[in-house]
Amino acid sequence: MMDWSAVALLFAERASIPAVLLSSQGEVLLVTPAVQRALGWSYDSVGSNWIDRWVAHSAAAGARWFLEKTLAGALRRFEIEILTSKGPAAASFESFPVGSDEGRGVLLLLETLVPKSRHAPAADYDYEVREVTTGGFELGALWALGSERSMGSGKCYEILHGRRSPCEPCPLRKSERDSSPRAVVRSRGNAGEYELTTVTFTGQGTARISVRHLSMASFSTILHAKLDELSAGAQLSRRERDVLGHLIFGHPLEEIASSLSISQRTVKFHQTNLLQKLGADSRSDLMRLVLWR
Repeated sequence: MMDWSAVALLFAERASIPAVLLSSQGEVLLVTPAVQRALGWSYDSVGSNWIDRWVAHSAAAGARWFLEKTLAGALRRFEIEILTSKGPAAASFESFPVGSDEGRGVLLLLETLVPKSRHAPAADYDYEVREVTTGGFELGALWALGSERSMGSGKCYEILHGRRSPCEPCPLRKSERDSSPRAVVRSRGNAGEYELTTVTFTGQGTARISVRHLSMASFSTILHAKLDELSAGAQLSRRERDVLGHLIFGHPLEEIASSLSISQRTVKFHQTNLLQKLGADSRSDLMRLVLWR
């Protein structure tokens, strides 16, 4: 039986194409010299896992999904943040399933590589964007910790994030008919740390973007403050407020009863009362009140 994996890689080597051959589990089987020159991915990586070795931590889940879809024949191209010898970069790959049975794997061909810009501050920052309505997203001023920086001309996603296309998801690209807040939350790849990006439209075709970094402790503090505000407005009793907090965090009735040292029947009684006072249709409807009211 012909080894199509070896044939594919041999073709890539002869054509001087930056290519990597992976097993179905993401293990590095072979790399071409062109990849070593372009990315610094050396032969000593053979036997290691592609995701653990070369993919940015925050993109690991996406890389697993790309690998799975390529093996299923449902994906031909994808873009992902990788680690190179010169630092992080946004790379686009053409991907092919190769081999069969136990020898099944994935061949990745590097198409484009954009070094990740280091212009985006690590701390909280704001920036302006022009030509929003036309999809231009031209970067204006950038403020980091209250001080304005001078920026070169170009798209916000190119200069700040080193991408060739808009970020996904991008709050600027939401439909005008979408009434939900122009906000996006992303995991920063560290346990309990998130990046909140919000948009405020400042004029015709212009917007100001705010990027804030939140820990899980900060998020919890904000949530509790919101619950206190809702409780005060609806004139909930202290016990109803306690039950509300448990409901929002998804605790089952038996756990709430045990925590508050009351019966499940009493928990249901308080739940019915607080739903009525807050104007919520159901327990699941409470999250709508927390997020939108």
